[in-house]
Amino acid sequence: MKRITIIASRIALMLMGALVISCDSYLDELPDNRTELDTPEKITQILVSAYPGGLHMRMFEQMSDNVTDIGENYNYGNSDYANYCWTPTSGSHGTSQDSPQYVWIHCYSAIAAANAALEAIEAYTGPAADVAAQKGEALLCRAFSHFLLVNIFCQAYNPQSSDTDLGIPYVTWLEKTVFGQGERGTVADVYAKIDADLQAGIPLIDDGLYTQIKYHFNQRAANAFAAKFYLYYGKYEKSIKYANACLGNDPSANFRVWSNIVGTSDREYTNCWNAAEEPANILNIGFLSWWARYLSTRYVMSSKLITEVTQTVGPWGAKFSAWQRTWVMSSRAYYFPKFDEYFYYTDIVAGTGYGYHIWVAFTTEKVLTNRAEAYVMLGEYEKAAADLNMLYKSFGATTDCDLNKINDWYATADERYVKPIAPRFDLLPGTQTNLLHACLHIRRVQTSHEGERFEDVKRMGMTIEHAVDKATVPMVLNPFDKRCAVQIPTAIVNAGMQPNP
Repeated sequence: MKRITIIASRIALMLMGALVISCDSYLDELPDNRTELDTPEKITQILVSAYPGGLHMRMFEQMSDNVTDIGENYNYGNSDYANYCWTPTSGSHGTSQDSPQYVWIHCYSAIAAANAALEAIEAYTGPAADVAAQKGEALLCRAFSHFLLVNIFCQAYNPQSSDTDLGIPYVTWLEKTVFGQGERGTVADVYAKIDADLQAGIPLIDDGLYTQIKYHFNQRAANAFAAKFYLYYGKYEKSIKYANACLGNDPSANFRVWSNIVGTSDREYTNCWNAAEEPANILNIGFLSWWARYLSTRYVMSSKLITEVTQTVGPWGAKFSAWQRTWVMSSRAYYFPKFDEYFYYTDIVAGTGYGYHIWVAFTTEKVLTNRAEAYVMLGEYEKAAADLNMLYKSFGATTDCDLNKINDWYATADERYVKPIAPRFDLLPGTQTNLLHACLHIRRVQTSHEGERFEDVKRMGMTIEHAVDKATVPMVLNPFDKRCAVQIPTAIVNAGMQPNP
């Protein structure tokens, strides 16, 4: 009952925010409400709305090499086809739930809530200590939504082109610039501003502020986010610093307890996966989506693809026991029920409402993978191998894998496990490249259905293919292809925002 109450309250807040996709309505309300944000408690409350209620899982997963076309008999929507073909959505599909416009509006609505809190904190006349923790959370939330936006609608950060690659507006005030008039700047500009917000916000985070700690930027979550951000930013020492702060001396103490993932239905599995009580789960974010409905339609993980992802072999040997026993099949689609739809009725009689999901944005295992990659990039291969071995054991591997074993396996692995990459950063052939592929492989295993694989496709300049039913030649996405950056939504471009090339 407690879980249902939490979900219902969070959906209600989203519905008050940006459920109806409007470029103006939500931001029109916030400035008037700032005069009411005059106590620490009220500021804390508005921060519940500072987490995006629309996310990119469906879009990015369908753009990645985690899915294939299983045939037109399983078709469910034209927006899926656009994602799969790396083309802009159009018509009603361009504004529907899970669309780029939906994600854009919800992320900027979350940013507006964070900025409302920050302006209220600036105007607060009581002791600064009363609202310090709220300021920390607001800064982390603002940085996080901008991080999502820049990684979706722009090219991946890299030292070669990010000084000129188009960014997204970094909004630090309550104005409507995000809907057409804002300057996009560059990807490098956006990353520098995220960096500044993180450095200002992390020291202020106080876990004592929260009653539902896993749904807020608690200390572990703030450090987990920083570890990922600085990995993407190429600041590997900082990534390791924040990963260490999140993981502690014994990361395995907070690994997922796979024996707890039990049940006889998708809902029961999902509830176990995203449970706040699960020690591996660091930050949960609720979002409005139909994603679970599309996990078994046309562009999905097939029986062949699961042998590359969650039921893959590797230096650990046969497929992981943890992932093997929890997959289910619908038609010709295979999926792990991380996401199941909690339907929120707005009209019970009419049967209308909204789908709601929970995303575990950061887990112990994800953070450990990021640390391993940072070690690889610094040339600390033994430490990277030790982290990878811990991950393998957490997923059910029964033998240890040392540096030589991991290196040798990826040196000879075929393209099912080692995709062609052309990153825009320095990468040594041999051990460094092999261990980087090991990190990409194990991240692909653990983040299926979450869209994070496409982030790696973008960052690494990965070449991927999408087969098309009845076609003899697949579609190809090349390294740093312009289509890697999702096009700015039509309504936003029509309002004056510069589109992507």
